[in-house]
Amino acid sequence: MPSNKLAAILSIVLLLSGCAVGVTHQLDTAVPTVRTTGKDSAFVVSSHDQRPYVRSGTKPESFVGLSRGGFGNPFDVNTASGNGLASDISKALANALSANGAQVEIIAVTPHEQEAAVLSKLAARKVKAVLVTISEWKSDTYMSVRLHYDLAISVIAADGKVSARKSVQGSEDLGGSAINPPEASRQSVPPALKRKLEQLLTAPEIASEL
Repeated sequence: MPSNKLAAILSIVLLLSGCAVGVTHQLDTAVPTVRTTGKDSAFVVSSHDQRPYVRSGTKPESFVGLSRGGFGNPFDVNTASGNGLASDISKALANALSANGAQVEIIAVTPHEQEAAVLSKLAARKVKAVLVTISEWKSDTYMSVRLHYDLAISVIAADGKVSARKSVQGSEDLGGSAINPPEASRQSVPPALKRKLEQLLTAPEIASEL
């Protein structure tokens, strides 16, 4: 191989490796469109991160994916806010409900709390609650962006009983870029979160409870 061509290939590999380091995703502003039954509604909102690698401590709560360098070597992608993914999702959902005039309180829970304890904590507020359970959320970016997701929304009545639940899971190709894959992930992953939350919130069984 001519030396100039080899140098060009190495330059591209090094460029991609450099771009892959320190990537973040702005997910707390991925505010879904949602409608509530009344402007005087009151909710508590919480998100429960149950991703196995977060519960085990292998990855931090702020982890949201991988960005691969020129040789395919992975670097962690984290939330731009520096907060946990659950915190970002709760903020986005709370902003969506507040935009409709609802009064919203965010309740923080940890990945290590059992579901029963989380439900009890929400029920103690004596108002309707919306709980997002995160079983998977991870993007994987090389030349293209692949998103793996498993999210569920539960609506808990003021008496503490779960009145509705809806989940979505899958793996989705979000497109990519041969020149700047990390930027492609920054541009495509937050809108994907917004779409998934809207898919859950507009499901008939959930929408009727809001």
